[in-house]
Amino acid sequence: MAAATSKKPCLGDVEITKASVILEGIKLAADVALSPLLIESDSKNVVNFILNGTSSRGELDWILYEIRVMIEQNNQYHMAYTFRSYNLVAHALQKMTFSNSTPRVWIEEVPIQIETLL
Repeated sequence: MAAATSKKPCLGDVEITKASVILEGIKLAADVALSPLLIESDSKNVVNFILNGTSSRGELDWILYEIRVMIEQNNQYHMAYTFRSYNLVAHALQKMTFSNSTPRVWIEEVPIQIETLL
């Protein structure tokens, strides 16, 4: 298991932001050789775009393409949509960036703020 936080400037588009976060998570998993991957998002559109093809929106398509290339390199993955109310860990990590803008990574451990959510 791995977790990370980093504060980024607003990208102005929720789907681009969600796809960028997924891409960062996949890159982290690749860096520390985590497999299999369980990728969940509360953005149904982004999950569908990743699994079924492009979005017809230039910048988003480039991010989606990179995601697909990376997950195809790791043939042990599962991508799923999850309701926002079930995505508590992601939202707890997001809240952590409000109080600490320094990027942080946890490998084989979790921050205390999400321990009770797992």
